[in-house]
Amino acid sequence: TERAIRDFFHHMVTLRKYEPSDTEFQAYLEERGYRNRNLQELALQEYIPGGGESNDVKVVNSILQGYDFIGISERRDETLVVMKLLWGLKTSQILYVQNPTPFAFEDDRCFLIARPFLSPDMGDFFSKPEWQ
Repeated sequence: TERAIRDFFHHMVTLRKYEPSDTEFQAYLEERGYRNRNLQELALQEYIPGGGESNDVKVVNSILQGYDFIGISERRDETLVVMKLLWGLKTSQILYVQNPTPFAFEDDRCFLIARPFLSPDMGDFFSKPEWQ
């Protein structure tokens, strides 16, 4: 959910100047197939949304068997700690740079990313079981 919110404000509101309305937000999510986005991006075989839960389980199992490590960007700090422990790294071997101001770059131009927010209706939308 956090990634969907961040992506909408980054790609649509900041870069393409869309109005951050509930209608635009929901259309963006449906158009991009956001509920299955992680499966589409990580799948080691072609993933076709709508194949049912058993297909999704097979794809998830394939992903888990095919990768040595999967980090979570929304949990970057914890992911780095796990990497350090698993791979026996020293803290000095990890470079961590946090951007204090969220900027986006496109076509050699720099943009300040619009601050994400959720309206009460979008909060209700994301509380549906398919977004949990």
